[in-house]
Amino acid sequence: MTTTTKTVNGKAVIVDKQLEDFELLKKASTNVDYFGIRRETSQLFIQFTNGRCFMYSEVPIEILEEAKNAESIGKFYHKNIKGQYTDEPIGTFLIVDQPEVDILGSGIVDDDFDNDYFLDI
Repeated sequence: MTTTTKTVNGKAVIVDKQLEDFELLKKASTNVDYFGIRRETSQLFIQFTNGRCFMYSEVPIEILEEAKNAESIGKFYHKNIKGQYTDEPIGTFLIVDQPEVDILGSGIVDDDFDNDYFLDI
């Protein structure tokens, strides 16, 4: 699996390259872990909390936008996507949280390492 790093909701994640062109999002949900939209190809990506990932094709742009703005992506999925669009299983855990950085083995985790500035003393 070839991966890249992206930021989703301000947090770094490791993403399978096949999702590189997707706008990825995460909302609080008991069933959906991550989801993404690709307007250019009318696709919706869903990663469930159990890790299973599906791609939904030929989803109208207005439905993709509604998914992006839905208060509950899980409820939106069950009402507007499941059984209504062609789905294809595409793997498991295509998005995973990037491990936080433990600077100098101190036990102190710095999850904002890239934005730190070091002072010359």
